[in-house]
Amino acid sequence: MPDTSTKKRLPMRLRKLIGMIVLIVWMTIYTLIAAALLSLIPPISFWLQLAFYILAGIAWVIPVKYLLNWMQAPDAE
Repeated sequence: MPDTSTKKRLPMRLRKLIGMIVLIVWMTIYTLIAAALLSLIPPISFWLQLAFYILAGIAWVIPVKYLLNWMQAPDAE
């Protein structure tokens, strides 16, 4: 079985570049999807819209957390 502890990583500088590109693409797609979903909610329901804004404003953080952890991981020595 191969030793996974010596797995080669990308340099942090390259991971940050890739991560920032992925983050920009992710946020653009997420925003477009959230706006499209919001248009499906009837404008009469203020509380439903408020709940959607709160949920949509927090939900994007979950996948970004893993991306940021990967970007900030120390370089292999």
